[in-house]
Amino acid sequence: MTYDKDKEYWHIPKRTDLHQSIIFTMGVAEKYHKKTWNASAQDRLGSYLAKKGATNNGRNITPQSIRTLLAAIPQYFGFVYINSSTTPNTIEITEAGKKLIEENKDFINKNRFSNLIIGKQKKLTINISNTFLNQFKKLQITNPFVKQFCDNIYIFPLYCSLYLIKKLGHLTNEEIAIYLFRTKSNDELDFKKKEIEIFRNLEIGQKNNLVKEFKKTDIGNKSLVQAPLVGYFLSICKMTNLFKVDDNKLSLKKEMLETANNIISELKNYSCFDFKDNKKLWVDYFGNVNIHNPPKLFELVNSYKSEVYFEYLRNDVVEECGTIDLNSSIKFPILENPVCLLTPGEGSIPWLVSWVLVKANIFLYCPSPVLYFEVLFSDDLIKVVFPIPPTELGPPA
Repeated sequence: MTYDKDKEYWHIPKRTDLHQSIIFTMGVAEKYHKKTWNASAQDRLGSYLAKKGATNNGRNITPQSIRTLLAAIPQYFGFVYINSSTTPNTIEITEAGKKLIEENKDFINKNRFSNLIIGKQKKLTINISNTFLNQFKKLQITNPFVKQFCDNIYIFPLYCSLYLIKKLGHLTNEEIAIYLFRTKSNDELDFKKKEIEIFRNLEIGQKNNLVKEFKKTDIGNKSLVQAPLVGYFLSICKMTNLFKVDDNKLSLKKEMLETANNIISELKNYSCFDFKDNKKLWVDYFGNVNIHNPPKLFELVNSYKSEVYFEYLRNDVVEECGTIDLNSSIKFPILENPVCLLTPGEGSIPWLVSWVLVKANIFLYCPSPVLYFEVLFSDDLIKVVFPIPPTELGPPA
């Protein structure tokens, strides 16, 4: 497989007003959840924002501006999404979106103003959010909603940023654009750290020339010159309340060092998952505040004397099902690390004895009880060999 090198660069949304995004999410929840997403709905949402004081001048914003706003914080961070599996397409709010509203609705209802400029002058707009921080922790690039803009990248942007800042003390705008945004995997981070150290040790003339040449490139122009992506990224970082920006440097607030260390410790154990084009799996992971781990591949291997039927349920919907032939296997993604324990259960096929992988919502059906199975774990795969011949394990306890 070949990749477009220009797409091996982080995609950052270009509209980064948290307060406006929260009002947008409220409007979707109140009036348009699971409703058709068309120009009429977009126009009415523009009117809703104006009435709530969530536009710069208090006037309606255009459907085009609404679409740009949607693709920024609301959809990029998993609060709202366009369901393209419906005809026509609909707009839907996620559990994360509901939590964002719940976190901020009382403040918004108590503090009203006619437009965002006045709200910011009076310091009444919302600029930080714990719910936003939690979504930033889970955010993975690449994912199905940004794949058209960037690809062949498997990182958690917040983890990468925290890791390098902890090692280096800060990151400048140029270091973010030239090195951070080009990080494609966690195993590159120590190399990126070394590159930045070398960059910092250059003579001022060499450093300025390197930055000048970078700005002439397409990604350099986008990230540092024309509507610079780095500026949007800094705005996003500040919304977490972890960071401060002083003198062209992104660094951690001293009072947030412990929180940052906890996030680094948590995220270093997570592995990115290749969602490919599976938007539903991404929404089920990213939009669910009770899901913290990225998906894993799950493999069922049938060593039984006949075929085995299985069902995998997610959100009470059968996502995967079918028969596995003797000496065959099947792989599919599941959410959260399950407690791998097979127990007798009630099946949808009453004449079969069913076995349930209890916390993964995976149901196995076979013509007689099975007492033996094996569970194998790796970083990226959970494998159940079903069943294991008794001679390999000895009698049951």
